[in-house]
Amino acid sequence: QLSPEEDAEAKQLSSMEAAERNKQYALFTLAMIQNTLTNEAAKKGETIQLTDLPAINNMIEIATENPNPMLRSSAIAGLSYIAKPEYKDVLSNIFEAAKNDADPTVKEVADFALNKLNNPEQPAIAKDAQPQQTPQLAA
Repeated sequence: QLSPEEDAEAKQLSSMEAAERNKQYALFTLAMIQNTLTNEAAKKGETIQLTDLPAINNMIEIATENPNPMLRSSAIAGLSYIAKPEYKDVLSNIFEAAKNDADPTVKEVADFALNKLNNPEQPAIAKDAQPQQTPQLAA
C-alpha cells in the first residue's frame, strides 16, 4: 500500500514524459494545420505537394525513426489525417513499413492508416491513436 505522498508522486509525469506528451499534441496540431492548408488550396483548385507541407519531413522522420512508439503512432495518425489521393504513393510506403513495427499500437495505427488511405470514407484518426489523458495529479 502506498502512502498518499507516494501515490501523488507516482501519478506525476516526469519531465521527459511531459515533453513527449507535448510532442504528441504538437503532431496532431501540425496535422490539423496541414489539412487546413490542403483544403483551402483545394477550394482554389490548387494542390499542395506533400513535400511542400510545413514540417512534413519532421513528421515522416518521427513516424519512421523515433524511438518512442507513442510518437511513431501519433505521427502515423497525423499522416493519415492529411492523406489525399495525390499523397498515396509516399504514404502507403510509410504505412506499410510501420505495419512491421515491433510495437503493437504502431502496427494497429499503421494498419488503420493504410486502410483509410485505400478507403477514404474511413474516419480521420484511429481511436487508439488519440492522445491519452494525462493522469490526474493529487491536490
